[in-house]
Amino acid sequence: MKHFSCILILCFTVSGIPAQNSIAGQTLYNSNFDIDGIPRSCAFYIPLKYGKTEMLPLIIMLHDKNSNVKTLIKNYGDTMHTIADSIGAVIIYPSAVAGTWHDSSIKDSVNDVGYISILIDYFVQRYQCSAEQVYIAGVGNGAAMAMRFACDLPSKVTAIAALLYTGNPTCENLLVPLMSAEKTITSSGKITNTILSDMWKFFLEHKKE
Repeated sequence: MKHFSCILILCFTVSGIPAQNSIAGQTLYNSNFDIDGIPRSCAFYIPLKYGKTEMLPLIIMLHDKNSNVKTLIKNYGDTMHTIADSIGAVIIYPSAVAGTWHDSSIKDSVNDVGYISILIDYFVQRYQCSAEQVYIAGVGNGAAMAMRFACDLPSKVTAIAALLYTGNPTCENLLVPLMSAEKTITSSGKITNTILSDMWKFFLEHKKE
């Protein structure tokens, strides 16, 4: 059975994000959104090269179930931000409602696909991010959410990586490049710097024409 999803038109407001002309590179920011009355939040990293390159790749990192953005950044932020500074890329770390992404495994009372879509549009419009280089990586439940997004809105994402996750996409034919599970799963159950480095290489090999 093919997977279909209706993405509702969402009303949202945003606070805590500095204006494009005042934002500093090599800095981690926090921001708050209100989407159809549901408070949402995210952290985002602006690279050292911000303002020196016309268009930047956009990486979205989704935390695991019952985890959070703070833990994700604590565990992997140093490596992620060093690579982002080197190549010039913006990273977004969105927070799930109550620590769980609505990846089709639970009742869709929260429109996480719509939320991620809004984030992509916002950062493409405001922060020099390229719509041709939008990548989503997730850990565990976040990986399932990355697949869900790629199934529902394949035109808005360039490639995805499912880290520490062996499940299948919710759609029969995934139209978005997916990093091989052989490079995203370890016997230790931990994400290594090698996995993160390989993930960036995989992402940057893909760009929409």
